[in-house]
Amino acid sequence: MNEMEQIKWGIEELSKQIARLHDLVVKQDRELQAIKSLLKQSR
Repeated sequence: MNEMEQIKWGIEELSKQIARLHDLVVKQDRELQAIKSLLKQSR
């Protein structure tokens, strides 16, 4: 594998990890919103 191929592979791996992180953040944000609305209802 030459240097260009290694760089391309590295970028692909990074973008996969970023996509996974983004999904996690979105899920956590939804959970936070759900918790907030539950707290508002219980008051």
